[in-house]
Amino acid sequence: MQDTILSRALKAHREGKIDEAIELYSKIMNIGACDDVAAQNYGALLRSKGDIETAINIYEKGLRAHPKSVGMLNNYANCLRDKGLLEKSSLFLRKALSEDITYLDARLTLCVNLKELGMHNLAYITAKAGLKHCRNDRDTSRFVLILVDAIIAAFPEKEKILKDIEQYITKVEETETQNEYLVAKAMTMSQVWMLSGNTEKALKWYRYTIAAIDEQLDKSGGRLKKQFLKQWHTFGWNLSIFLIKKGIFGEGWKLYDHGLRVPAEGPQKWQRSLKKVFPADILELWKGQNVKNKNILLLGEQGIGDTMMFATLIPRLLAKGAKVAFFPGKRLEDIYMRSASHWKYSENMTVVAESQLKGLKSSGFDYQLPVGSLPMHLLEGIEDGPKAFKIIEADRDNTNNFRSRYRNKCGDKLIVGISWQGGGKKNRIRDKSIDLEDMLSIIKKPDVFIVSLQYGDDGPFIKRFNEKYGTNIHHDDEINPLKDMDSWLSQVNAVDIVVSIANTTIHGAGGLGKPTMCLLSNKCDWRWTDEDIYTGCYWYQSVETAYQSGNGDWTKAVKDASIWVSNYAQRFKNGQEKG
Repeated sequence: MQDTILSRALKAHREGKIDEAIELYSKIMNIGACDDVAAQNYGALLRSKGDIETAINIYEKGLRAHPKSVGMLNNYANCLRDKGLLEKSSLFLRKALSEDITYLDARLTLCVNLKELGMHNLAYITAKAGLKHCRNDRDTSRFVLILVDAIIAAFPEKEKILKDIEQYITKVEETETQNEYLVAKAMTMSQVWMLSGNTEKALKWYRYTIAAIDEQLDKSGGRLKKQFLKQWHTFGWNLSIFLIKKGIFGEGWKLYDHGLRVPAEGPQKWQRSLKKVFPADILELWKGQNVKNKNILLLGEQGIGDTMMFATLIPRLLAKGAKVAFFPGKRLEDIYMRSASHWKYSENMTVVAESQLKGLKSSGFDYQLPVGSLPMHLLEGIEDGPKAFKIIEADRDNTNNFRSRYRNKCGDKLIVGISWQGGGKKNRIRDKSIDLEDMLSIIKKPDVFIVSLQYGDDGPFIKRFNEKYGTNIHHDDEINPLKDMDSWLSQVNAVDIVVSIANTTIHGAGGLGKPTMCLLSNKCDWRWTDEDIYTGCYWYQSVETAYQSGNGDWTKAVKDASIWVSNYAQRFKNGQEKG
């Protein structure tokens, strides 16, 4: 009897008579003899209809009767995954693989679980082990996509790891991909070539991605899964900063807004985070339309340095006839209220203080835009960079007070402001910072007076450093940029020249038009281009650059900076730089 019912159930299932098949599978399960095939199929149909809880009950009953059924173990794990129980799901996927190491569906799902749990190293190992069991190019392609995702997320020496699986990557590129994997494949291949530094191929696969997305949008009636959108925004952000760093501004800056939707680690929730005054459906975003006599509300980025950097493009917007209201954020509002009055077309420029936000009405504006989105409309190429000179003004009296104090301490020596450590996440701090000891050739010059412009409470550290190396770095205890950015800017303005790694000091000094040397690590971010593309700073006219060597050695960069400082010291001594 059971065999007869099973035959009818399988026939109904094949013919797409889902409700009939479910009813027949249910009868088999109620008989008491739990058939392996019936339980698997019954649970799969229930899952497809969204009844996950009943499917789980069926699989648990099935596993009591068939504890080594790899299909049952895999299906049960999928249901657990649907409920977000990734760790428990992974446990049963491992049990399935212990019964059949070649079972690719279980291995692939396990890889995805591990990836979503943040266990990227394990995802990599699990996927690489699966490559030997792949039966065809399609299987290989699916596992390589997981491999590359894991490499991108977890391995610092990405280029070396990618070289180890180069043969598989080539196979993936050449394999015909079914539609459901085409978007993932195109995204992954573009990221592979980003990591390898191949701009042409990265762009080619990006364009394939766009085409694949359009195809999927057509098929889905314009609906895309939330998870897919998350991947798309992350991919777009990664490609954006890759292209900008390569000097390809057109497509790079157009993709930059993906950062508004990509999560970031640490206290900053998003890669680009800003205070939204009006929702986009209340006040539309500026998309490059004619702005003559139009009122635009510009919103500062969360990063102080980024806000200052992108603000160098505001004069271009004013030159187009726009009337701009700029909200830079509380820490910068005094600086820009003072500075904007010196700009050309300043009559069309207003700086909005945080205390004024509640009084703003959307009807007073035609458009709004994050200031970081200006480059997509106003920055076409490196040579088109703003090259701002003295776009911000420091408080004159405060500057003179600092300068007088420093002159009383050092006489006629050249006053050099230095900063050696960046902010951000721990790995980024390490990547872009320099040990103060490495700057001794600059610090110990007899004809200079060194002032620390470094953020943070570094007084005790500098005291110990001076005692150890016989130096005389000056530290101002009263300066706290986190509480009083304006006083910090006056301090920067009081020195003669600046030597700093790539941090906010560069934007302060560059915005003031202060002669500045930026020490760039070989892992510098997208705000700077690769050395072989452009040497210098396309944001500020007064900023020059000295690059760390490819192996991470600061020797050459510091030597170049030291010569630069000596030249300024000589010119200062001769009276060319005074006043």
